[in-house]
Amino acid sequence: MDAFCGIGGSAIAFARCGKRVIAVDIDRDRLSMAKHNAEIYGVSKRIEFIHDDVIEAYPKLSFDALHIDPPWGGPEYFKKARFGWQDFSPNPLPLIRKAISSGVAVAIGLPVNFSEDELRELPPDTIVRESRDATRVLFRTAYYPPVDWARLGEAKFRRLRLALSRNFSTTAPACQ
Repeated sequence: MDAFCGIGGSAIAFARCGKRVIAVDIDRDRLSMAKHNAEIYGVSKRIEFIHDDVIEAYPKLSFDALHIDPPWGGPEYFKKARFGWQDFSPNPLPLIRKAISSGVAVAIGLPVNFSEDELRELPPDTIVRESRDATRVLFRTAYYPPVDWARLGEAKFRRLRLALSRNFSTTAPACQ
């Protein structure tokens, strides 16, 4: 499930990798844009779009992995010295806790200035990976349960990360 799907970038990337996706967003206009974008990329049949508050919809849905990249509040997020759970709108921590307690795998998009102290709200074996360009960290992703990177293979991880970072690329998906 892609919680807070917005205009559909991550949902489309997952669908282009052959996954069935449930995409949820409370903003009807953004969900409409997500549907339109999925049609452009030819993956609309792989995505179920749901207009709802993801916290309300969660108990009614069945899925095995949860991707959460909640709204960071626009470009103003970067002006904060430390970004925390309460700075997201809405706070995704209750949803993350529900997913973890029910055995669902979780990936959480975090801004580069996310507070190290607030990461302690996640289980201690959560893995945090950085996505970078040539000069800086762009964002972080927290994974629970931890991904066995050795088993997954660094090359496959890079392809998946590339698919998510370039989710509107016109090239073929980079996640086979």
